[in-house]
Amino acid sequence: MNLKLLSEPAVALAAGVVLTLIVERTLGPGLDRLIFAIKQKRSQGTDPAPISGIWRASFLYRSSESSETLVDEYLMVLRRGIGGIRGFSIENTQRSSLTLSLQAEGEVLTGTWRERTPGSARGYHGVCQLLLRPTGDLMEGKWVGFTRTREVGHGPWEYQRLTVKTGWITRRRYKNARGLRWREEADPSLIAELETPGTLTRFPPLSLGG
Repeated sequence: MNLKLLSEPAVALAAGVVLTLIVERTLGPGLDRLIFAIKQKRSQGTDPAPISGIWRASFLYRSSESSETLVDEYLMVLRRGIGGIRGFSIENTQRSSLTLSLQAEGEVLTGTWRERTPGSARGYHGVCQLLLRPTGDLMEGKWVGFTRTREVGHGPWEYQRLTVKTGWITRRRYKNARGLRWREEADPSLIAELETPGTLTRFPPLSLGG
């Protein structure tokens, strides 16, 4: 075929077809996933809700040794990155730790959690879903995961933002903060507050050492 006889638009069209075939053969189904991910990202908007900060996380669970409902708390550092939202607990006096891996779709956060507590070699892990309230400083949701007795437990989980700063100096101020609840029996009023959507749970103020 004499390419000189083809018009410039025809040459461009032919080149486009060839390039498309090469890309499809190289990427295969991955091309469709890439296009879908780009469209989904655009549909979510370019101004995601601000999540970064230090949050006071409180959750209820049923004791495996009794029928009591207990409450635990962590101070969590949340940061938004390229791969999603990552969270880790600030060092505390009970020597336990909690990590989070979350994905945000608008004001809804979905992901996984992993906890290590004293005396538990394997630790605990599960999934969670949180809803960021319009104020931007409150998240509420549920956790689900296996308990010590290998049963599937679940309960309310609330996050209150204390500061938007996450730097080393700020984290040092909150290190080993006193006033966090740990394996404490939850009274009926606290249970009602944590289980009622849109209600800001009232907790005693923290005593910071930094």
